[in-house]
Amino acid sequence: MPSINFKPEFVAGIRAMLDADYAKRTGVKPKTTTIRKERKRPFRKGDNLVLFTGLRTKQCEKLGEVRCTKVELIEMKLVWGVYTVKIDGELLDEKSLTAIARKDGFQNSNLMMRFFKRVHGFPFEGQRIHMKNTYDRKYFCNKKVKDHGFGLTLETTQKTINVRQEDVEKAQGDRYIQELAEKHSYGVQIINPMYYE
Repeated sequence: MPSINFKPEFVAGIRAMLDADYAKRTGVKPKTTTIRKERKRPFRKGDNLVLFTGLRTKQCEKLGEVRCTKVELIEMKLVWGVYTVKIDGELLDEKSLTAIARKDGFQNSNLMMRFFKRVHGFPFEGQRIHMKNTYDRKYFCNKKVKDHGFGLTLETTQKTINVRQEDVEKAQGDRYIQELAEKHSYGVQIINPMYYE
């Protein structure tokens, strides 16, 4: 699985792509593409990508995993003081370039072009990678329920959240338990104190 590292300024956009609730809560626009210099082994449609920030540092953090849904060749140049961008050989107009910049986490095309000129230099040739979240909300909720101290019994035909009597009130206010019960038909079982380990 190829890994991709993101600079800190792009982390919020990646989090928004990975978690729709985060995007809604914060108003951050999801970053659904990334532009990279072509590697020895180029990115391909169908690749599972592991996303990081701070890779090869003590602050390294795995952000998540996504699938590559599409790959395009991209060329960027500065010609006579004018930025030009081609995708798969087709020259982009300003409207298309702005849309691409926003999907890549920039406010506008000018900021994107200045970033690439500063970081990579021009002319730049590489790949534009489209990412789709493969994250499953149900498994995220499972983890949150466990993190909140509740037990889970996951069988092929039945999924149950186990709640101790003293935690009933806490469980009633837990949004992840509520989501699993309502959207995924999980049962909620109050455990008799005699059976506590």
